[in-house]
Amino acid sequence: FKCESLGLTCVGKDVTRVKLGGQAEALGVEVGWKIDMVDGKFVTPQSVIPAIRAAITSKKQPPSSSSSSAKNTNDQKKNESNILTQNTPPTFVIKFLRTVHVPISPTVIRSTPSWPSVEGGTSRE
Repeated sequence: FKCESLGLTCVGKDVTRVKLGGQAEALGVEVGWKIDMVDGKFVTPQSVIPAIRAAITSKKQPPSSSSSSAKNTNDQKKNESNILTQNTPPTFVIKFLRTVHVPISPTVIRSTPSWPSVEGGTSRE
């Protein structure tokens, strides 16, 4: 996901709504799926929203500045890196568990087996 509106609503870990035209729809997320992990960390129903908010804010913050000597030696590397990532927005990962509904067909259970009955016998002699 990009660090912007996700285009989904969840209650606890359950996805309850997917916004048309949003990121979630574009990525194929469906109502009924469960959020399992955010950025590699398992989440609970209570921690889903704070984990997503933390992932978004941590990715949007610029990296902390280092000491001036380290900064000078790393300037060239940063410039090269910036060229590669200039048009790439920060992202984070949400792992979903997909709910699969399996239709159950009714099964007839008989209390006694129905065996073919054999009445009388015929003999050929």
